[in-house]
Amino acid sequence: MTMYTGQELGSDLVFGTRLGFSGTPSNLLPVEFGECVFEQADDGRILSTLTSPHVAGLDCLPTGWQVEAVLERIACAKPCYHALIDTGALITGLDNYSVARRLLEYGLKAFDACIFLDSSDRKMAILRQGWSLLYPPTPTSLPCLCGHVCWRALQIIW
Repeated sequence: MTMYTGQELGSDLVFGTRLGFSGTPSNLLPVEFGECVFEQADDGRILSTLTSPHVAGLDCLPTGWQVEAVLERIACAKPCYHALIDTGALITGLDNYSVARRLLEYGLKAFDACIFLDSSDRKMAILRQGWSLLYPPTPTSLPCLCGHVCWRALQIIW
C-alpha cells in the first residue's frame, strides 16, 4: 500500500493535474498551489464553533491528576462527551487503541463503539461487545446493541 501526505497529493509529485485541495484552512499548501486565499471570516467561524459553549466546554483537572483518572472522568461524564481531542497530549503512555478500550471499559454507556486512529493512521472502531475491531468503520458496519444499525461511537482525535 502506498501512502502520501497531503503535501504530496496536492503537489505535482503524484498527479499532473489537481482541481482542488481541501482540508483545514491553512497556509500549509504545496508550493505549486501558490498562496492560500481564505474565505473572509473562515478563521472566525472555526474559532467561534470550537469555543462555543454548545460545542465545547472547560473541565479543570485537579492537582496531581493521572492519565487513568482523566480517562475515567471522560468516560463517566454527564452529559457524555462525543469526542476526545487531546491537543495538549495529556494522554501519554497509551496508544489510541488502549485509550479507546479503556474509555469503553470505564463507562461511555451511551456508546457501542469508540472510533480511533491506529498506529498506521487508519480509522478503526473497537466494539464494546466482544472488543472486536472494525476497519474501516462505517455507519452500516457498526451494529447497535439494541439490534438496529446505528452510528453511536465516541471519536478520539489527536
